[in-house]
Amino acid sequence: MKKAIYIDLDGTLLNDKYKISKEDQKFLNKIQDDYDIIISTGKSMENSISHYKKLNLNTYMSSSQGQVISLPNKNIHICNYFKKEDIKKIIDDNCIINFIIDTNKKTYVKKNGTFLNNLIENKFHIYKNNNIDKAIALILETNINYKIPVIKGLRLYEWDAGFDTRIVTVRPINSSKEKAMEYINKKMGYEYTIAIGNGRNDIEMMKKANFSIAIKGSHPLVLKNADIVSEFDNNNSGVSRELKKIIQ
Repeated sequence: MKKAIYIDLDGTLLNDKYKISKEDQKFLNKIQDDYDIIISTGKSMENSISHYKKLNLNTYMSSSQGQVISLPNKNIHICNYFKKEDIKKIIDDNCIINFIIDTNKKTYVKKNGTFLNNLIENKFHIYKNNNIDKAIALILETNINYKIPVIKGLRLYEWDAGFDTRIVTVRPINSSKEKAMEYINKKMGYEYTIAIGNGRNDIEMMKKANFSIAIKGSHPLVLKNADIVSEFDNNNSGVSRELKKIIQ
């Protein structure tokens, strides 16, 4: 039976210093003869590849909320792209304060504003009227008067909110961690899967898996939908501590 473990990065496998603990790394390396380890993250591929290499993986990786499915060792990338005209329509709005544009090669940012404080590990390139033909993800910091446009094929929703601004993510409607999981499962013939996460964007992936684990401190909806909730958070090797209980 082919088996895989899908693991989120931020808040799950990575501690608050954006590192994989020695305990987690050692255990995940140990079980790779029996389980394929699949990174499934909202981070861009550029900002995930170092963790993929750290674990000595040669499996598929799902990044940018499932919009990029890749086999990094073979330089194979399957992407869902925004249309150029849609990018321009969104970022030219006067209500947009800051934005991140994620391409399959680089991640551009208009301004390193406060909404990036929890993404300090990521590598950003300052956007200077770059002519970007293809993008795979947009994160917007907008003023409170921003009216979310209706654009065919795209899904826009609030990711976080402050007192004076809103954070909105934009992605193709057919992209998600769950959809990426379905593709990889079919491609590789996985018959049994475990999913581990902590955020709302992990919920559908966790529901799709045969067994799911929520890290301590996860979003309340994640805690509600997980098969088990770890007693340990991402700073205390919650991933390996829980997997050791169910993998002999």
